Amino acid sequence: MAVALEATPTTGTKVLAFLGWVRQARLPWIPIIIMSIVVICAIFAPFIAPHDPSADGIDLKNKKRPPAMFGGESVSKTVVDEVELGKGNVLISLKNAQKIDSNAQIGDEVSVVKKQGGTFTFPLGTDRLGRDMLSRLVYGARTSATISLVALGAGAVIGTVLGLIAGYKGGLVDTTIMRITDAAMGFPTILAAMIIVTILGAGVLNIILAIMVTVWARFSRMIRGEVLNVRNRDFVMVARITGVSGPVILWRHIFPNVLNTLLIIATLLVGQTILLEASLSFLGLGLEPGAAAWGLMVAEGRDVLIDMWWLALFPGLVITAVVMAFNYFGDWLRDTLDPKLRRMG
Repeated sequence: MAVALEATPTTGTKVLAFLGWVRQARLPWIPIIIMSIVVICAIFAPFIAPHDPSADGIDLKNKKRPPAMFGGESVSKTVVDEVELGKGNVLISLKNAQKIDSNAQIGDEVSVVKKQGGTFTFPLGTDRLGRDMLSRLVYGARTSATISLVALGAGAVIGTVLGLIAGYKGGLVDTTIMRITDAAMGFPTILAAMIIVTILGAGVLNIILAIMVTVWARFSRMIRGEVLNVRNRDFVMVARITGVSGPVILWRHIFPNVLNTLLIIATLLVGQTILLEASLSFLGLGLEPGAAAWGLMVAEGRDVLIDMWWLALFPGLVITAVVMAFNYFGDWLRDTLDPKLRRMG
């Protein structure tokens, strides 16, 4: 009797199957590209940034340069022995003229730079201390990514553990945890973060703590709701009857069934945590002045929006693009992993 053998999938077949899944999944490529750029900049910032964004990178000779595509402005002045009061806009002293042109003589016309033009050495311009804006944006990605991921990770662990316990135990334990969760969620997020940072002071660790305190409740609430749907299913009841301990049931049987929800919540909250960190820095409650942080860069440029518009524009655009990318990707992930929403589509 002949037995039909199932053909082993070849590499080409696997590639075609993967490409088919990608086509069917309709991946949000633009958000994925933006998020990938942020991750790459965060990891390889020292190799990507063309200049040093710290205090060591101060270059007063190149301060206030606009982006590369914008030219400078020069004026012609007549060289005189001494400049009369009130005529400095058309006259220049011989001493100062010879700093520009060593061959300048009295009566000559000298071109004086009134406003420096852009250069591709600093493609996005420089700030008031001559620091490269592009380099500061690259290092700002590292700052935002580090603070957001650490704070979100800690908040996710705390919220998930409390949500699992509340949903599985029920009764007084559930009521107590949920009332604490309700209180945390009912308090304005930015106000809570501001109070914590004001009490503890500025700094990376304190910002992480402030963000963690404001996000854990969202994980707790959502995970608890998922556990309530899972805890009475047959496989959980069988585990209880056979004498499996509560922690083992939570870890082996319930947690894998709420993992999708955990990933969705985390993705949706990444953008919010980045925005919260930027808001604290903008308000002067974040990192120390001079640090490469997007919110702090926007704050440094708010007083010179007319003369040095690029100081606030570029970090503002980056914050907007990154937050929108994570939010859109989170929505796509929710629609993809949630069976109910997938059936509705």
